[in-house]
This record gives sequence, C-alpha cells and structure tokens, in this order.
Amino acid sequence: MNANNPGTPAQLGPWGVDKVGVLWNWGHNAPTPELEKIYVEYKKKYNEDFIFAAHWNSMNMLLAAMRRAKSTDTLKVAAALEGMKYKSPMGEVEMRKTDHQLQAPLFLGIWAKQGSKGVKYDAENTGYGFRSEVVWDSYISSQPTSCQMKRPGA
Repeated sequence: MNANNPGTPAQLGPWGVDKVGVLWNWGHNAPTPELEKIYVEYKKKYNEDFIFAAHWNSMNMLLAAMRRAKSTDTLKVAAALEGMKYKSPMGEVEMRKTDHQLQAPLFLGIWAKQGSKGVKYDAENTGYGFRSEVVWDSYISSQPTSCQMKRPGA
C-alpha cells in the first residue's frame, strides 16, 4: 500500500523492477492529464514527488461542501458532504452517505525503469517509477459497508 511513500522508492532501485507493486489513490504515470499537470508543477516548485491526490480530493470536496452548505458549521458541512459527487482530476469521486467514506478510483502501479513503457516520470529521482498497470473506477473498487454511523442529534 505504501511503496510510494517518501524514502521507499529510493530504497527499491533496480531490485524492485517488476516485483514491487503499489495500490494507490493515484500514480504520477497514470492516465490522468489534469493531475499530471499538478504533479509537474509541484515537482518543479518543491523538487519532490506529488503523492497527495487523496488530500487534493479531501480539501477540494471540503471547500465544495462549505460552499454548498453556505457555512463552515460542521454539521451543515457534514450533511452537504453526504452523497456528494466531485469531479476530481483523477475521475469522479463520491462521499458515500452511509459512512462518509470516499469512493474513488484505485490505481495499481508496478515498479519499472523510467523510459520503459508507461513510465514517463520516475520517483524520487531514482530513474525508476511506478507504471500504471490497472485503474479501477470507484464503482469497481468500492466495497460494501455494514456501517451504522450515528449522526449527531440522531
């Protein structure tokens, strides 16, 4: 799950080629042109990899929910989030009403040499990166829940 976290790619080197995979909320070699632009700008500005796609979604959905609720009141914002669909740079995401779990695409990346098929960008300037092997849309990656979330005041 976390082979893309800071420090890990630098340790993989050639050893991990075609052996290490990562399940991720996004990969910088994934077919997501909008997020690729964000990645490139972030890398240029901070000289580190952008691995924060989930955070991007969270903050932008929170902002959209505050606008929808016309408030920053937590209960109003939480209610506005329920069932909210948001067109993110990696595809549509949805805040599941039942349990407030974000339903989003899921990406499988396989460690490979930069320049090989599907590896335009490397990770941590290693010359290796995660090739986007599979992208599961949220309707596929979403799992059922038995959550019986208790809402305030209920």
